Amino acid sequence: MNVALMLLAQSALGNLHAQMGLLFAAFMLGLALGGFCLSCFFCGRERVVLALLLASAAASVLLCGQAGRLLTQGLVVFLVLQAGIGFLVGGVFPAAAEMGETHGARLYGADLWGACLGGAACASLFIPVWGFQAAMSAAAVPGGAVVLWRVTAWPERRRSR
Repeated sequence: MNVALMLLAQSALGNLHAQMGLLFAAFMLGLALGGFCLSCFFCGRERVVLALLLASAAASVLLCGQAGRLLTQGLVVFLVLQAGIGFLVGGVFPAAAEMGETHGARLYGADLWGACLGGAACASLFIPVWGFQAAMSAAAVPGGAVVLWRVTAWPERRRSR
């Protein structure tokens, strides 16, 4: 989603060389704020992790419908969107880190792999071939799939306790 927003910002704003650092910084600020704010209240709660993943998937779908409208917006809108997406992603890690010794590390590793593969696929395939809306829709799939998988596994876990 981060890459799709960056490329959409480039289409809306033109050449991004001067603004690229600000857009990355806004995303990183969102990561830090999400991690800080949510670590105070929700550590170790799997439902919070799932809610944040679902919110991230919903944001992708909502932004998908607004891709054309975003092309007419200025830099501030893209900074806010980057920070908001960063907040959702950053909030997942403190909550997941307290779920067990390996859960946090696995989640972080999966996020890094997903970001690497998703960024490469988004920039080289999804946007050039399918466009911004399809790329943003595709960004919702992994988070939504994890939530669906975990929610359907809850009855089995309750029975096994």
